[in-house]
Amino acid sequence: MTRRMHPLGSVFLMLLLTSCGDGRNPTNALFDQQNRHTLLLIEEAPTGFEDAVGIDSALWRPTAVFPAPGQTLEIVGDYEISFRNDGDVPLDLRDDLRFFDDGDFLVDNHIPFALPLRLPPQSTTWQRGSFVLRGGEDAGRYGLRTLRVAIRLSRVEGDSTSGG
Repeated sequence: MTRRMHPLGSVFLMLLLTSCGDGRNPTNALFDQQNRHTLLLIEEAPTGFEDAVGIDSALWRPTAVFPAPGQTLEIVGDYEISFRNDGDVPLDLRDDLRFFDDGDFLVDNHIPFALPLRLPPQSTTWQRGSFVLRGGEDAGRYGLRTLRVAIRLSRVEGDSTSGG
């Protein structure tokens, strides 16, 4: 037996995602670019390199939303993050992207492919990719407001300038 979504369910889902709220101030919260923030969290770094890496710019945007099993939404999007290594040695970066809604609740996280990302000294390196998130139905109502980029840094193995 196949289960299909009722046509009215599809209409309701589209209304939920495109005009959420109490009717006085409808929003398109999930796709709203205003008031988006990106924060860098350094979870692990070699001694003396805690402030060596920063973010020059970050762009992330949901591009599509699909209903998923269990009353969840699947949110698909793209991201581009420019990491800056101000240090004098190359570093390896491992990160995960944590997406939070308007109420600062975690919607889901994404671990990028092709890690670690090599950061040459005194340079900027781009990380680009797509994300797929699973969130509750409130993710469509409250949107994605904050991306916390949690990074772990390590010295490059075998590099004579890294001291390790």
